[in-house]
Amino acid sequence: QVMPALKEAIEKYETDFQEALRDPDAYDLFSRRDLRYLLYSYDLWVREKNQGGAPPEIEKAVQNAGQDYSLDHIWPKSAKELDLDTEESEDHGEIVNSLGNLTLTTGRRNSAWRNNSYQEKRSWYRNSDFASTRKVDRDYRTWGSSSIEDRREEIISYASKRWSLDSEERQKYAAIRP
Repeated sequence: QVMPALKEAIEKYETDFQEALRDPDAYDLFSRRDLRYLLYSYDLWVREKNQGGAPPEIEKAVQNAGQDYSLDHIWPKSAKELDLDTEESEDHGEIVNSLGNLTLTTGRRNSAWRNNSYQEKRSWYRNSDFASTRKVDRDYRTWGSSSIEDRREEIISYASKRWSLDSEERQKYAAIRP
């Protein structure tokens, strides 16, 4: 039996972890390496769930070796090329750096996609090396605040289980390895 004070401390740690991932500025809050690792781990889970083939190399994803793998803002960082109304522009500014708006891609594709709209990126996402990026194309016809929040919550749900302090819950997710 876990002592009440210890159990409370564990629950607080897990809540703090989730809240940090929920931060609308996650892109600037976490190191790129940590974000690539989290998204790579999430990609392995999506791949396993959907039986999506061999994963890209973890070392390249985490270390960004040779700039092969990078983070792409699904809704571009710059809203200049987007046709947003006032409310959407405000939403964009508040959520563009959120975890739910980030995906893994290869460096050459990311430079080509940079500030393109989601509709332009979808066909490229469909052929991505990453299962989680292909999933964005399958799951969302349009992209905006609600899509970003939904995807963020899905990634947080995965991360909370993958790095849970409850070993039974963590075990089935921790077993998914490259």
